[in-house]
Amino acid sequence: MSASIGERIWRVEDDRLLRGEGAFVSDTYAPNVSYAAFFRSPVACAEIVRIDVTAAAATDGVLAVLTGLDVIEDGLGGIPWEVCPPGHENKARFQGDPDIAESQPLLAHLRVRYVGEPIAMVIANSQSAALNGADAINVDFEYGDATVSIHDTRISEPCAEALFTAEVGDCIGTDAAFKSAFGVVQIRTHIPRLAAAPMEPRGYLGDYSTDDQCWTIWATEGKPNPVRDTIAKHILHVDPERIRLVANDIGGGFGGKNVTHAEAALTLWAAKRIGRPVRLISRSAPDRRAGAAAGGWGGCWTGAAG
Repeated sequence: MSASIGERIWRVEDDRLLRGEGAFVSDTYAPNVSYAAFFRSPVACAEIVRIDVTAAAATDGVLAVLTGLDVIEDGLGGIPWEVCPPGHENKARFQGDPDIAESQPLLAHLRVRYVGEPIAMVIANSQSAALNGADAINVDFEYGDATVSIHDTRISEPCAEALFTAEVGDCIGTDAAFKSAFGVVQIRTHIPRLAAAPMEPRGYLGDYSTDDQCWTIWATEGKPNPVRDTIAKHILHVDPERIRLVANDIGGGFGGKNVTHAEAALTLWAAKRIGRPVRLISRSAPDRRAGAAAGGWGGCWTGAAG
């Protein structure tokens, strides 16, 4: 390392990438692969009254249509919190402790809580068939009032206060200093929404082997091992050694590819259910009805495939 100090260090990956020889999820070959698309919530707050997948299931090329009810019936868990809310560090029994904060559902069931939340997953023989199947899904909503400002946020216990307050240092001394100060200035700031926008969208290719009852997933992940462990322990409820996560080139991440996303676990689950590899690549489809109802993931607006 000392020999490199003060010396120009040449990048080693540029030539391969500039020549179009990158190894991304879309470049990964899988025999008999199937394709996934999602119907996502077009609204930020609503109760799900009815999900009609009859037409979607009958669409040419569609192999399966999965909903939140299927997730529950198969006993899958949700995505646990990764960072403990401030003030609860000593109360949490384990990562994702539901007594601290509830987990994120893989597919919305009974209600939706943000625009773009996945409601139904369609697996088909081709990408176009999957999109057509997502287009054919009909969902009836009972609309609620969405919260668009943090000052109006209403969060259920047990973490309502802990998400926004934390104590560090001498509270009594600080209060005394403010009371004796010549003047006190208050300021309220607004932190806008942050959206990661990598060159390569998030993508996954999940496969399941009946021979050894193990999964393999090629994924755009910046932290492969923590993501694998989360999916294994909290969602599929299996030993982490039964999941092999391969992360080749990921085309940039900016933090958006460092955490567990529902789509990663869903491709593995779907691959086992239908007995075929399942590929999911985010893509734009603004002219499709499902695309208009689709929400962004990773900060970019996507179509039904996203």
